[in-house]
Amino acid sequence: MRARTRPVARGVRDSRALGLFYAASRGGLRVLFSRRLRGALRPTTMSVTHDTNPLRLRVLRRVLTSRTCPQCGTGRLFRSWAKLEERCASCGLVYRREPGSMTGSMYSTAVVTEIFAALLIGLAWVLTDWSTAVFIAVAVPLVLVFSALVLPLCQAFWVGIEYLTDVGNGESWIRPR
Repeated sequence: MRARTRPVARGVRDSRALGLFYAASRGGLRVLFSRRLRGALRPTTMSVTHDTNPLRLRVLRRVLTSRTCPQCGTGRLFRSWAKLEERCASCGLVYRREPGSMTGSMYSTAVVTEIFAALLIGLAWVLTDWSTAVFIAVAVPLVLVFSALVLPLCQAFWVGIEYLTDVGNGESWIRPR
């Protein structure tokens, strides 16, 4: 359901000229206040935004558990193990819209892998008395396998985050379902 907007007084849209600023966003209402009015603050309702929490949960559940399209929930995200499809086969949503759009998934994979490696090093330091060579021989393959296992999960998570960001920004090519 589309949010209704009330007509705005002439000149209010040019917020820099009138010294207006966003002051609050309570109850889904974006309110404008004018500092130039002495004493009285007059709120003007610009638009009523819809609650996106159920959409966020649905999208993240789709991409993380079933690894399906964040928009329709039927198309696959992956062609094979960690090869992302170009677009959804059923609704046509483009997963990689621009070069470098999956950089966030690479960073999140690196962060999760580094946390795992730090925990592994800490536990091995405390619980074992292995030599450095034995520890490296055991830890490096474990960290590499963990990184390979977590890569598709981080890619799916990042596709969902990008979709939710575009829904929140009101991108014209996104249709939330």
